[in-house]
Amino acid sequence: MQEEKLSLLFRRIALAAKKDTDNALKKWDLTMSQAMVLEFLNNTTEENRTQKAVEQHFGLQHPTVSGILKRLEKSGFIRTATSETDRRAKTIFMTEKAWQADARAKAHQDEREAQLFEGMTKEELKTLRRLLLHILDNIKKMEGQ
Repeated sequence: MQEEKLSLLFRRIALAAKKDTDNALKKWDLTMSQAMVLEFLNNTTEENRTQKAVEQHFGLQHPTVSGILKRLEKSGFIRTATSETDRRAKTIFMTEKAWQADARAKAHQDEREAQLFEGMTKEELKTLRRLLLHILDNIKKMEGQ
């Protein structure tokens, strides 16, 4: 029997990880995509918390990010306001609910990573990270073709 293509294996891993994360975050009324946006916002200075910055960071289109932000705002995780320096831009503010959810999501992520990589040495993890970054770089190069 032929071995599964690595690209398909990556896809299966990504889908399984998303499903697991979405199931875990459901109790906090979040999806993986929303939690990733909250994590980005938490690690960004207030003046850079804009829809455009989210779009650029994740390489997503305006309508996709707009939908994520609208759902986060409706659920009380963020509020938005017109930027004081650029009237075309919206500044995003995290609520206390968002800070708490981000902390919970990070704890879940740390727990899952420990489980995922159990039994791997530091050297193996370092090699895995290097190889995955190399693959990501190759994908970015293909996008430019």
